[in-house]
Amino acid sequence: MGKKRPGITARLREAKARKDRAYAATVRDRVIERDGHCRYGKDVASHERSECRGPSEWAHINDWQRFKTRGRPPERRHATQGSMMLCQRHHELYDDGHIEIDYWEPHYCDGHVSYWENGRLMRTNPEWWL
Repeated sequence: MGKKRPGITARLREAKARKDRAYAATVRDRVIERDGHCRYGKDVASHERSECRGPSEWAHINDWQRFKTRGRPPERRHATQGSMMLCQRHHELYDDGHIEIDYWEPHYCDGHVSYWENGRLMRTNPEWWL
């Protein structure tokens, strides 16, 4: 006798999860194209910041942090303007509150981003100001 087929709730939950993963992958690809390995490492001069270390990770920033967007449709959970690629070290520093990330409306992370590391404003790449 074969394995019992999952119930309707399990099938609907899995279909929703597949849709979320597909949409998230598309957004993440766009963020990787925009930011490269580490947006913080790209924006802040190397002599001003801590050194990049570890693999690249997809970070959800401020109001787009994962715990704040649970239960929302994927189009509202995942957005280029609410996320950036950070190396593992800078992602951990952000999560631990040692790096603060401020962005300007209406573009959020798609536009100019300001960084504070341990309470000090970091000088950023001037091309974002144009």
